[in-house]
Amino acid sequence: MLAKPHRLKKKKDIQGVFSQGVHAREGAILVKFCVSKEPGPRFGIVVSKKVSRSAVKRNRIRRVISEFLRLTLSGFPQKKDVVVIVLPGKNIAQYNAKEIRESVLSALQKTSLLNL
Repeated sequence: MLAKPHRLKKKKDIQGVFSQGVHAREGAILVKFCVSKEPGPRFGIVVSKKVSRSAVKRNRIRRVISEFLRLTLSGFPQKKDVVVIVLPGKNIAQYNAKEIRESVLSALQKTSLLNL
């Protein structure tokens, strides 16, 4: 789980990323980001009911992405707000954790946001 200073919780902050952010897509993963006034990178993860009706599957996807972001936190630039959106239609609920991490990594590399 991401530490509180690295989470986007306020609706205003998430809407700011949606309205001003640059994005990249890889399969079922869409990454939007923008510059922030807050120190350190902050992340939001969005998994809608359209991805899976089962809350267990949606929360599993959210936990896998959150853990991946926590482990790669040092590779992100400071003062960035990032929202990772899981899109419906690619059957990502059936993916294993490795496939989800690879999709997120690929989308983040397309944005040149992650320096690993």
